[in-house]
Amino acid sequence: MINNYLQAPHIQLGFYWHNRPQEASFAACMRWLIADGYDVAQLEALRSVDGRLPRFRQPAWLGNPEAECAMFENWDAATALSSVDWLPILCHLSPTTPQDVPIYLNYALVFDESYDRGDAHAIEIHASGAALNLRQNVGASEMTSDDVAEAELTDAWQQRIFRAVCESLAPTYAANNWENALQPPAYLAQSGTSFDFQCFFLSQEWADVAAIETLVELLDAWTSQRFASGLLIEYAMAMDSDGSQGDRVASLLREMMRKLQVL
Repeated sequence: MINNYLQAPHIQLGFYWHNRPQEASFAACMRWLIADGYDVAQLEALRSVDGRLPRFRQPAWLGNPEAECAMFENWDAATALSSVDWLPILCHLSPTTPQDVPIYLNYALVFDESYDRGDAHAIEIHASGAALNLRQNVGASEMTSDDVAEAELTDAWQQRIFRAVCESLAPTYAANNWENALQPPAYLAQSGTSFDFQCFFLSQEWADVAAIETLVELLDAWTSQRFASGLLIEYAMAMDSDGSQGDRVASLLREMMRKLQVL
């Protein structure tokens, strides 16, 4: 089993698609990453069921689901993308360009409620946050030059990849998280809080991004940024003394998601 959670916190970029099968979404993500400067180093795959991924309740990195599973260390990208007998659930990707870092592409957590409803699996892209964690908690002056360089490289990757993936693959929504899971749509529509939306991309295909942008402009704890296919909102909880600003934004987003019945 690949140990891809070496040290907290970790960077997560999660995606849900409602307009195409999850296997196609995963393959599209892999194709984009390979075109952007990555190659397959190692992958874990499940035996497919009629060309589809078996449903399972836990993330690939927590252990094998209740299905036939195998590790492939000699597959290249073309083999992984053309296989119909085995479908990748966890891919270790190595960078082919100096501005990128080693990353993992995997199916992320499916909560029991989500599993029982048959929701789509989240798709996650993440890198090790070990050096970033050291810089945050220890400080660059106490780190080796190599660790500082790794932290800076990972930070730059995080800033670049999130926007690039959102604009290239146009997910319904996505989140750039540290030590937090992107919640399923039904959960967000009923129970999503400001914490769930603190660094959140919303597609203009389903969300009224203008209304969100207008509300956020009035709140000093929130900022927004337009992407090619939607809006990124970010929340500085430390600037919201009583949480009222976060509650207003979360309430608006919950209402939108309930009306549109996303996914």
